[in-house]
Amino acid sequence: DGIIFVAAGDQPDSLDFLLRQNMSVVMIDRDLPNVEVDAVLTDHRLGGFLATRHLIELGHTRIACIAGPSSITPSAERITGYRQALEEANLSYDERLVLRGDYHAQSGMELTHTFLAVTPRPTAIFALNDLMALGALRAAAEANYSVPRDLAIVGYDDLELARFTSPSLTTIAQPKKEIGSQAVNLLAARISQKSRPPSRLVLPPELIVRRSTQS
Repeated sequence: DGIIFVAAGDQPDSLDFLLRQNMSVVMIDRDLPNVEVDAVLTDHRLGGFLATRHLIELGHTRIACIAGPSSITPSAERITGYRQALEEANLSYDERLVLRGDYHAQSGMELTHTFLAVTPRPTAIFALNDLMALGALRAAAEANYSVPRDLAIVGYDDLELARFTSPSLTTIAQPKKEIGSQAVNLLAARISQKSRPPSRLVLPPELIVRRSTQS
């Protein structure tokens, strides 16, 4: 009678189908406008802010951003956090330093090569997921740049692989266990009381500092 739904996009047709079947649904990691369902979310704006502020605190002033697809809400929220951190540090937002990837490593590698050709080049990159950050690490190595001495890199998601890259990847970790636990609790509550108002829980992410920003 219920399902925990992880959307691949911001307007999934399959969600509409589930709701038409009168299923109890809990959304994870998507906040869809005008859709009345329970949701457990990460504060992606805060995640983007924490990543960028960390780089600023290390002395970086030209911080590039490898964004995700514009149609995905978490990507937009992470960029909002990136911009907020720049503004609070009195650093200007430069659209030339924000390029969109597709959340895959190849795009992270290609866009990093693009950034490294810019004059003056950025000294740090915030990639909006770990896979694109892995591509950035590869591009830095191909260009003979030392990470983090010549180029600091931060990812997002804290994939298990992030601990084993060379250097290990600084990243933003989502509270995966708590997200799962809260989603199960919301689903059980929805099944037992279908008429209650939808709940929307927003959980804070955590900055995980590794050697891609601090040697």
